[in-house]
Amino acid sequence: MQLWAKLYKAVYNTPEGKFASVVLLIVLAVANLVALNIDTIAFLVLLLPSLVLGAAYAVPKLIIRNKVEAMPAKKADVKITEKNYWAGRGVDSWRFTVELPGGETRSFSETAKSKLGSFVGLTSKGATVTMTYRELEEYGEMMLVSLEKYKRSEKKAPQASAKTTKANKEKDMRENQVETCDTNCESTSSVGARRSTCEARFNPSKVKLGIAPIAWTNDDMPALGGENTFEQCISEMALAGFAGCEIGTKYPTDAAVLKKALDLRGLQICNRWFSTFLISKPFGETEKAFRDELKFLKALGARVIGTSEQSYSTQGLEDVPIFGDGRHIMNDMEWYDLCNGLNRLGQIAREEGMTLTFHHHMGTVVQTAAEVDRLMENTDPEVFFLLYDSGHLAYCGEDYIEVLRKHVDRVRHVHLKDVRLEVLQKVRDESLSFGRGVREGAFTVPGDGCVDFDAIFAILSEAGYEGWMLVEAEQDPAKANPFEYAVMARRFIRDKTGL
Repeated sequence: MQLWAKLYKAVYNTPEGKFASVVLLIVLAVANLVALNIDTIAFLVLLLPSLVLGAAYAVPKLIIRNKVEAMPAKKADVKITEKNYWAGRGVDSWRFTVELPGGETRSFSETAKSKLGSFVGLTSKGATVTMTYRELEEYGEMMLVSLEKYKRSEKKAPQASAKTTKANKEKDMRENQVETCDTNCESTSSVGARRSTCEARFNPSKVKLGIAPIAWTNDDMPALGGENTFEQCISEMALAGFAGCEIGTKYPTDAAVLKKALDLRGLQICNRWFSTFLISKPFGETEKAFRDELKFLKALGARVIGTSEQSYSTQGLEDVPIFGDGRHIMNDMEWYDLCNGLNRLGQIAREEGMTLTFHHHMGTVVQTAAEVDRLMENTDPEVFFLLYDSGHLAYCGEDYIEVLRKHVDRVRHVHLKDVRLEVLQKVRDESLSFGRGVREGAFTVPGDGCVDFDAIFAILSEAGYEGWMLVEAEQDPAKANPFEYAVMARRFIRDKTGL
């Protein structure tokens, strides 16, 4: 077995080895065909290296797979030590390094659409993920030899004492906890997410919790929750324990009527989505609507307005796969128009005593971490701020923790949104639209998916975040009762933050 493992490692365990072996196999195949017509002995001589190359690939996989299948409950820890997103021509991929059992490190490159790529995209750098050997074997062929090596070393290693095991566990916990936590943390892991129990501290007088009405009735797909009334929606929000909300399509358009209904239930308006079209329409059109929106929100006591650039957006197109090639990528001139326009809107907002935030969103021109970075680098930090949405960054496989760390000082509004990894994989595999993904259950409330909210809360707490944190989880209310999920989210946030 060790001989085959070495052959496999030498031939197939590097991109160069794989390429060279494929070329050699092609050359040998052609030579075999030529030799077959010339000399039988020459054919047999050439056939031998072909068989060795093939066996070096197949035999270790078959042997190890059989062993893996025989021990499906056996588990090992894999640590994501580095991860980088690479956008190529039609192929987006994750390049990452993992620390395998036994301390060996390996570098991988996986397309963002693959199962392993999705898994890495939703796992924070530095997280330790516990997987069974069967899962490890499934997630990457290059892990096979390392697994076999580790299993052999396990047999030779003496059984650790309970005291030693406890000491090692405590050491791992210290190394893997969120850096900004200064409390003792217990850390557990699962495929797709790292869960730590670091206590985040917020000032209840500075941080408020709200929930979006999109769980009751979807603005983009009004048929979802069409039966739910405005009164039912805000009454259940208050009953679930939230202090505020954003504005939905069923809300009264008269500010006085809306404020009265909210005051009766002890709710406030904290924000409303505002669509900009800065790269496809004259600025004056957006400015007029923006000023009207500011006036309406100010009358309701809101201090934040959340914008999103909707030029060429595919989020509402049912015939466009959300992970396809249909998303518009801005050129340099469009980037200039967007950033310049947002700076102008930010200045107008500040003059009115309001704060402009920007909502990065799936299917729009600002979706990826790189696009968020470019937007923040080219806008005025005095008037332009970020609406951080955990779910949309996780949805497209971005390192949502790193984005928050990088831009937390300019975050003025937060959407707490979770995602279901298995549904995202279905969206990729079946080339579904954004709307179809919502109906299938891609999003959910915090604590019900695989987003690491412990890390998010810790970063916001350490930065002294002040403002609203709003649960936003669009689902089909016929499948996910909005009041039930609102209560679930409120309990989860209370347990994690004390708010």
